Amino acid sequence: MALELIVTKEDLRSSDYTVREKLLGPRFRLGDELRRYAGQSDPESIFEIINSFFLTQYVTAPRIEERLNIDGQTAMVVASYLASHHATLKLETTVAGSCSYFENKKIDFRRMFS
Repeated sequence: MALELIVTKEDLRSSDYTVREKLLGPRFRLGDELRRYAGQSDPESIFEIINSFFLTQYVTAPRIEERLNIDGQTAMVVASYLASHHATLKLETTVAGSCSYFENKKIDFRRMFS
């Protein structure tokens, strides 16, 4: 089964304010946190990449749910995959391959968090 999902710049633009306000709002204060922890990095570019992820997820999840007639959780998983791919492309063009922070990190997926 193939799915054609068209998302235009206008679709993203019309939802950008909603996502941006949630990320910058009092609950998450992502802008403040990035400025605090980004150090010498460019917090605005980092924010744009994170915003791009959530924006793509926000726009695509309901469309996937509707077009494939699947439950919201499964649609969110597919939307998260698409959003991570989109954010990765944006990351590659933004930092032009200079970001190597995660290259040598080893993650223990079996570790329990409390």
